[in-house]
Parts: sequence; C-alpha cells; structure tokens
Amino acid sequence: MFWSFNSLAQNLVFDHYGLNEGLPQETIHCITKDEHGFLWLGTSDGIVRFDGHDFWTPLPDKKTNVDIAGYRICAINSHKNKVYIGTGQNGLLTINTDTEAIKQIYLSNANCTRIASNNTFVIGAYYNKGLVVIKDNTVVPLVFDKENPNEVSGLSIINKTTYVSSKNGSIYSFQLNTKTLNQTLILQKICEVPSQINNIVSIDNTLFICCNTGVYKLDNTSKLHKIKIQPKDFSEGFKVNDLIKIEDCFFVATNSGLLKCYLKDNVFTISKHFKANKKYDEYTINSNNVYTLFYDDDLLYIGNINLDIAAIKHNPVFEQPTDRFNLGDPSVFAVLDTKEYLFIGSSSGLIISDNRNPDNYKIFPEYRVRSFTKDNENHVWFATDKGAFAILLDNLNINTPKFIKLPVSPKNSFTLPDENLRSVYTDNNGNVWVVTYNSGFSKFVGSIKYNDLKFINYSSEAFPSLFTLSMIQDQNSNYWMCTQKGLSQFKIEENQFKLIKNYDETDGLVTRGVLSSFIDTNENLWIASRKGLNKYIPELNRFKFYGKRNGLTNAFVYNITEDENKNLWLSTNGGLFSFNVLEETFANYSPKDGIQSTEFNLGAVFKNTNNGNLYFGGINGLNIFNPKRIKELDIEGQLKFTNLKIKDYYVSPTLLNSVINTSIVNAKSVFLNYDDFPVNLSFSALDFRPNSNINYVYKLLPDDKEWNSLDTKNSIQLLNLSSKSYTLQIQGKSRNNLWQKPPLELKISVSPPWYKSNLAYLAYLLLFLSVVFAFYRISLQRQIAGQESKRLKDLDDLKTRFITNITHEFRTPLTVILGYLSNLKERFSEKDQVNTALNTIEQNSNNLLHLVNQMLDLAKLEQGKITLNTTQSDIIPYVKHLVNSFSSIAQEQSVTLKFESEIDTLKMDFDAEKIRQILTNLISNALKFSFENSQVTIAIETFSQF
Repeated sequence: MFWSFNSLAQNLVFDHYGLNEGLPQETIHCITKDEHGFLWLGTSDGIVRFDGHDFWTPLPDKKTNVDIAGYRICAINSHKNKVYIGTGQNGLLTINTDTEAIKQIYLSNANCTRIASNNTFVIGAYYNKGLVVIKDNTVVPLVFDKENPNEVSGLSIINKTTYVSSKNGSIYSFQLNTKTLNQTLILQKICEVPSQINNIVSIDNTLFICCNTGVYKLDNTSKLHKIKIQPKDFSEGFKVNDLIKIEDCFFVATNSGLLKCYLKDNVFTISKHFKANKKYDEYTINSNNVYTLFYDDDLLYIGNINLDIAAIKHNPVFEQPTDRFNLGDPSVFAVLDTKEYLFIGSSSGLIISDNRNPDNYKIFPEYRVRSFTKDNENHVWFATDKGAFAILLDNLNINTPKFIKLPVSPKNSFTLPDENLRSVYTDNNGNVWVVTYNSGFSKFVGSIKYNDLKFINYSSEAFPSLFTLSMIQDQNSNYWMCTQKGLSQFKIEENQFKLIKNYDETDGLVTRGVLSSFIDTNENLWIASRKGLNKYIPELNRFKFYGKRNGLTNAFVYNITEDENKNLWLSTNGGLFSFNVLEETFANYSPKDGIQSTEFNLGAVFKNTNNGNLYFGGINGLNIFNPKRIKELDIEGQLKFTNLKIKDYYVSPTLLNSVINTSIVNAKSVFLNYDDFPVNLSFSALDFRPNSNINYVYKLLPDDKEWNSLDTKNSIQLLNLSSKSYTLQIQGKSRNNLWQKPPLELKISVSPPWYKSNLAYLAYLLLFLSVVFAFYRISLQRQIAGQESKRLKDLDDLKTRFITNITHEFRTPLTVILGYLSNLKERFSEKDQVNTALNTIEQNSNNLLHLVNQMLDLAKLEQGKITLNTTQSDIIPYVKHLVNSFSSIAQEQSVTLKFESEIDTLKMDFDAEKIRQILTNLISNALKFSFENSQVTIAIETFSQF
C-alpha cells in the first residue's frame, strides 16, 4: 500500500529570495509571469525580472526616454508580448518582452493602482483619474454615465463584467463592449463594504473582497457575505491583502502571516498559519506582512519584504505520513509495513496505523522502538530500551493490541541477557536474532505460538567492540555483525559460534565506525559507515570505498536498501542518495524534494516487496516513496537566454541593435566584432521550484565535439573567438541525466578586423597579384636585357672574330710586302731616290703591321688569351728612349715633352712590347689633346708598397 493523501495538508517548504540573493529592492507588491516564462516582480523601487537564478532590472529606453526604476509599482499584468506596469508616480507603462522597448500609456504623473486583462483587452485603473482600456495598441479612456470611481483599490473581470472597488468600501461594475470602446458606459454601484478595501479577486466566478477587517464574498446574485475566520482569535482586526485558491484550499495573504484555509458555509477554517519565525527558515515565510500571492505550475509565489516560493504538490513523490499523527517529537528510528498495518518507531512512541484507513492509528508512547522484524509465525517483533516485544498480526486490533514481552534475565542463559536492545533481525532460515547494545546477541529457538520463549545467547567478546549495532546473513550462511569498532564475520554451526575475521581499515574499510549492512539482489555485501559506503570484494577479501570524491557529498551513511532497478538508496546526514551500481554515480535528494529532513536515523529503513516502495525515517518524520516516480522531481526546464553583456555592458536591441535586433530571450543569432570580447551570456531553465536540481553543459560548434560541464553555473564567457561562424548549444542535466529535449541554440558570427575582412583579403590578393606581376615584368625585362646583352656579346664576339680574321688577312700580305721591300732595298740601296721611296713604303708598312698587331692583341685581351713575354732589363733607359722618340712630334705641335725619374736605373721583369704599346698610346693621346706651349711630363717614381 502506498500512502496517498492531499499534499496541501502537509507542511510547505519555502525558498527565500532577498537582497543577499540579488533582489535589488525589498518589499514586493505584485507578481506576474510573461509569455516566455519569466517572473516579474513589482517592488517599492521599480520592476524586476526573475529567471530562477538571477534578477534583472530593465534599463531606460533611450528612444522613448522612459525609465521604470525609482517608482513604486502598484500593479503588474502580462498580456501577450507586453508586461503592463502600474506605477505610483508615472502612470501606466509597458515593456515589450520581445524588443525591451518601454512606453508610456495615456497619463503620466499619475498613480495607476490596478491592472486587469482578459484574452481581448487590458484595463488600467488610476487612483483618482478614471480607467483606460488598451486593445490592439489602441488606447481609449473609459467614459461613464456618472463620475469615475475614486481611490481605486481593486479591479477584476468576471466573464463580460468588470468590477472596480474603491478604497472607501464601494464596489462598482460595468459592461464593456470592445467593438465600441468610445461609448458611454453605465457604471453601477453594487454594494458597500463596511471596511477599507485593499483588493478584489475573482475565483470561480465569485468576487472575493480583501479588507482591513477580513474577507467578504460577492456571489453571482450580487449578495454580500462576510467570511468568518476560525479560530475566532483571527476574526477581528484582521487585514487581508490578497488571496488565491488552489484546488479546494485557499491561501490568504494578511498582515499577520500566510493562512492556509478551507472554505465551507462562508467560514474559513485555518489548517495552517505560516508566521515569520527567523530569517530564511525553510518551513515558513520570511515576513508576516504578505502583500501579494501568485500561483503557477504548482508553485506559490509570496510577496512580502522578500520573495518566498513554496511548492504546492498535489501528489508528492515523497509522502510523509507522520504529519497526520501530530507527534510532539516526530523523529523516526524504525519502520515496518505488513501490507495491512504500518508500524513506526518514533521518539513519541510506537505508532500502529491501519493501511486500509490511514486515519485509524494508535500511538503507544511507552515504547521507544529501535528496530522491527517479522517472524514466520506472523508476529511483529520490536526492540526497545526496555526489552523485546512481539505482536500477533492475526485479528489485530490496533487500539488494544496484545504485547508479548520476551523474557530478560542476566542469570538465565535461556532468556535475553539485557533489556537495552539495539536491533532485531530475521535471517534467511527464519531465525529471529536480537542484538543487545553491549551484552552480546541472542538467537530465538522457541515458539511464541506455544509460549516457548527460549533463547541461545552469544557473547560479543570476540568482536572488536562489545557495542554491537546490527547483523545480517549472506547467501553462504555467514553472519556479519556491525560494531562500533569494526565489522565481524562469523558462522553459527550447530548453535556454536565461530569467528571468521574482524575487518578494519587494513582490509579496505574507510573507518571502523560501521553502522549497518545490506546484501543486494546480486549478493553483494554493502557497509554503511560514518565516513562513506563500502562494498565487499570476495575475490580480494577486501572492501572498496565510495565517498565524497565519488559524489557521495555527505559520507555519514546510516542505512542502505535497494529498489527494483537494483539501484541502492542511502540515508545520510545530507539527505537521501541513490547510487547507480553499474555506473557508480550518486544522486542526492534534499528537503526541497520533499524528504522530511537532511538528517536520517540509524535503523529507520524498510523495503516493501509488494509494491517496491521504500521507507526512510529521520529526525522530522517518515518518508515513503516509489523510486519509479523519482523522475517526476526532475522536470526538464524551458531553456532561455536571459542576458548578453559585451565587456561587462548590457546589450539590448534598444541600445545596440547591430549586435541583436530583438531581445536576447528571442534571439536566434548575434553578430560580434572581433574586439567585442569578453562576451558573457546568461541563461536559465526558468525552473523556480525549491527542489530544482539542474546542472548545465555546453558545446561551441564546430570546435567542441563533447559537452563541457558548467555544473550549476548559468552563464558562459566567450574569449577571443576567431573570426568565423559558431553555434552555441546549452543543455540541462538533472542528477547526472542529460535532458532529452533539443538544446538551446544561438548562432554567433564574429566579424574580423578590417585587415582580416574579405575586402581586405581581396585587396591583399590584388596587391599580391600586382607584386607578382611586377616581379614578372622585372624578370621579363631582365630576361630581355640578358638576351640583348647576350646578343650584343655575340655581336661583339662576331666583330672580334671578324677583326681578328681580317687582321690576320691584313698581316699576311703586309709581311709579304715587307719581305719584298727588304729585297728591293738590298737591290736598289745605292739609288737614293729609290731607297728613299722604299724606306717610306717600309716605314708605313711597319706602322700598318704595328696597328694590325695591336688589333690582334686587343682581340686576345677581350678573349682573355693575351700573355706576357717578360724579360729582365733596366726599364729607365727604355722608357726614356720611348719618350724621346716623340720629340719631333712634340716640336711640331709646340708642346714641351719632358722625361723625369727619381732614380737612374731600375732593373725589373717587364714585357717591353706591352710597355711600349701602353706608353705610346698614352704619350700620343697626351700630345694630341695638349694645347700649344703646354708641357707633357712623363715621370717615374718609386713607392714602398702598392
């Protein structure tokens, strides 16, 4: 049987958000939710958006020059893609949730006290300046047949009727025809309430009036009813600001706390009064002055000096039946479910509850139960600090059960040795064992049915400690005893004790302080200890340890059991943990998930094999749950981007539309410059539940192939991305499980600097091509020049060869001519005239031959084939002779030719012919280009070095 009753009867668990959590201004007057799922809070100093992680205050609109900050927000309403905001000093404003544009509606410098809407229109009410209706961006002031309602304190729409309340107690109504908004409306005064009206609320087509003296109800016949509040202590002087109905329960916001009531016959019966106790108490509100209430998605939002959020669970995963018993001390130490009856051992006594009728239960305060077990004779055994007792389940009357006391006597070896018991256990063979606190342990060998109450006692002296806690039997008939100083393995054969081994830290146990043991369906032995979880490895006869490094964030483990999927469940001082044995991963569950407390008690564990339910007890009661429903705790949220900052400056389409052209909430892409970094992107799953347990992961495509963990951090910083296109993906994880819905995506385009832009690269390409072309031109010109040079050289070589050849041709006939001249001179030497002519011919022929030889030498010089024919001689007289040979020529040209030498003699190696050619050319040119009466000097000087 699985306990099920209306969860609204249970205690609520509250999350608190104040200045320390980022709320920019305390005192919340109104609350709404927009179409994207963001929560909007109206405070005494402006409006705030909340995404479950962070608070955000809208920035002033630079285009309209409208700012929301600094105004007391009296009313707030979400309609389509706009949030309508009633301010105390600046009238009615709107903020477009798609563009973040802020606009003024109708009157400024006015007090807009209330806003109401339906699917068609929005109505805004001013304190003393009438009402205005907004439909399809058309704003029309309402005109009535009589004066406008003054001091408007409430506004509500029921079907086609709009109700308006005045602070002085008057209630008005009118019918609005949206097709003819400009018509004069008939304003009807319905009734007068004898108290100041703070608000009016429509619930189930009934108008509830919140007043300084309580609550009134206006039924569909316009009859006014006073709602009494019980107990009577609250009936008078009770200021009510708001109320809301959830299923059949009403929550009432008052100046004296939050009331949870049930309405019957115009009477509010208070089932729970939540009053401020201490700051940030998770079981109550933060302030008694509750101004507003808002309900959405099973969450109750409470506006007071802070924002308080409580989960209203209609069918909670973790049931807490002990809440029904009104226990003075709800701490639970043992539990047993027999299908028909639920047995609970608590600090307030033994509780027996009828599973067929949970309202039928009985508490026996004299029994402080530490452990339960059930024997094969249908008896429930329980151990206390005053001995062991048994109850027969057959024909059990829970009001008058028969308790069978098991005998205790330290002098009788066939009875229990001590009353101070720690646990009872039924082994695989049906034997019942009783473990005392420090007097050993006992095996029941009798029969309660036949009144044979006999035990066999065993000493605990062989164990590492006399203080024993609990025992268990494995599949090999070995017993394992948990003691305060270690774990012991032993056998009982023919009722004889045989110790196998005592285990401690040297065997892999993380500590000797073991608390309990468990054997799973795969026959693995698990040990709970003060410092973590241990698993026995039979092949090694050692233990493997799991602790904080493995995800067990609180290592003080009390109890272990197993669900039907073979996952382990551990109760600790840090809540409940599930352990996936195959993946070796832990998941934690806290009071925000619905468990009784973070702290559990040793021995308070049970598994119902009939339905798979698990039972765990702790300091604040008992939890019953089915692990198959655990996934209901981890709802996949609605991921949204919430904030974009460039270099720590907020970016919006109204401020920087070159980056985004819509709010980052709706944006599919952003455009960044190369120097816009660092860029910070915030996001949220819009999960406001107190038990929210979300981690985030991300990918930046195309660079990332695997998900990168952000843990619980809901923002990511981008640094110096390369200039290209990316896709940022954000995904959620709940207790190590990746969400299945598509991830949140944002396309990011990073433009390069001008010198890396496409235009720049085109310019670089053109420049490169120009340089290549220039090099080509230069190379071509060099190639042409080289070819021209080669051509000229070839021509020169051709000329040289031609000159050489023709010179050789000249030289041969000249030589012949000179040969014949020599013969003629010998023959005609005695004839003066002929001899003179022959001398002249010879002289000119020698000159011509000399010129031909010079031309040959020049050709050899150009070809690098000239050779020196050196002889050693005195160069001074040789040069002087050469100079003197030009004396006649010098005289003819009236030029003084002079030879000078520092030395008279200088013997050296030289080529006389080459020296002659050089000096002849030099002297000839010098004389040729000298003026008359000038002087040409040929001087020989010596130098020590060159």
